[in-house]
Amino acid sequence: LDTITYKAPDEKYVIGVFTDITCGFCQKLHSDLQSYLDKGITIKFIAYPRAGMNSMIARNMASVWCADDKPAALTRAMKGDGLPEKQPTKACMDSIQSQFNAGNMFKLSGTPSGLSLKGEPMVFAGLRDPEQMLNSLKTANQKK
Repeated sequence: LDTITYKAPDEKYVIGVFTDITCGFCQKLHSDLQSYLDKGITIKFIAYPRAGMNSMIARNMASVWCADDKPAALTRAMKGDGLPEKQPTKACMDSIQSQFNAGNMFKLSGTPSGLSLKGEPMVFAGLRDPEQMLNSLKTANQKK
């Protein structure tokens, strides 16, 4: 999947987070991004337009995923500071479709939702603050 990655300088854990640029809890998670990174949690954002693939949200998310600087474009979109000017290509829409399909395989009930991608498997639904996320990841990795 074509994720948008924010890498922790001292990476201990990697999580994939299904996100939607219009989701308030996703925006909150994104506004706390540096705190997750500081705790050693790398985040790979996966597009999940909750309104479906035929929505303007899906097109807007595709324009973010097609941007030259994807992390900066996602941060701007999450803050409500605008979207890239470039119209999404079919390849970008196909990428969003693949990510959306992956979310549907997990039977997502909302965003943000995600899973650990390094260490022991862990799935989560809903917003977890950086400390809660770190504790959940630590607990999952102690169950070996």
